[in-house]
Amino acid sequence: MKKSIFNRHGVAVNATSMQDAMQQSKLDYHVEKRAAFYKSNEAYVEIKDKFHTVRTDTEKYLGTVGKQYEVCQNVHCFEFFDKLVLEHKDIKYETVGTIDEGRVMWVQAKLPTYIKVGENDLTNMYVTLINSHDGSTAIHAKITPIRIICQNTLTACINQKKDSISIMHNGSLKEKLNKAHDILNISYKFAEELTTTFNVWAKKKISDKKALTIFEKLVEIDNNVEVTSRKKNLLLGLEEFHLAGIGQNIETTAGTVFGLYNAVTGFLDHEKYGKNDEKNLKRNFFGTGDQMKKQAFELCLELAK
Repeated sequence: MKKSIFNRHGVAVNATSMQDAMQQSKLDYHVEKRAAFYKSNEAYVEIKDKFHTVRTDTEKYLGTVGKQYEVCQNVHCFEFFDKLVLEHKDIKYETVGTIDEGRVMWVQAKLPTYIKVGENDLTNMYVTLINSHDGSTAIHAKITPIRIICQNTLTACINQKKDSISIMHNGSLKEKLNKAHDILNISYKFAEELTTTFNVWAKKKISDKKALTIFEKLVEIDNNVEVTSRKKNLLLGLEEFHLAGIGQNIETTAGTVFGLYNAVTGFLDHEKYGKNDEKNLKRNFFGTGDQMKKQAFELCLELAK
């Protein structure tokens, strides 16, 4: 079985407490915000309102941030989950990882709910918290459904409800993280609504020709403009995964709208953005991959009407 994009680059943890999870994942490093300098002749001059973030265990430079930036330590991210795990005994730490020498980290916990499509096509539900120390992104608490058979990460937006909560690196971070616990209530509602939606899609048949027109919309093919090699390869990859990708030839996906959607998520997770996990985890989580998945979701909603 394939691994999810998180499991390919993260560390599986068997923990029910923050201390155990941090110890197993080796994410107990600290990050400091320090004044930034530039060299002028032989002297170092402080840069006004600019700061560097640095790992104190390795003295590794992580990024340049502004005056208002507040570091969200790894321990704060674990504390966010620890409260959930302590209050809800059936929530378990699942995967923890870092990207680019600790510039970005994430913690993922499995929820006690799932999506069932047809008789036995199951999707597990997770909450993933991702945090950067280099100023590249806000803190995100995101609902993360992962289909078991293919380990695709499904991205959705039901009735304009967001599947994530974002927190800027400023102000009272601990207070904001406590408010982010609302993501748990959102996740249970999402599971219910996605179960209904995906079961409708699994019964809605679609031809390969129609599927191709959807892929062309996603790739932004313009018949009046010469198609670039990049777009040709992207389109071909989507077509091939649709026809022969893992999990594409069972009752719920073969020739269905649900299969079309999973072709997009599967191709992005395991082919297009599956090669270089450090960059592509971020793309799939809140970048171009995530955007294409959401666009595919909206197109599938239209097809199933």
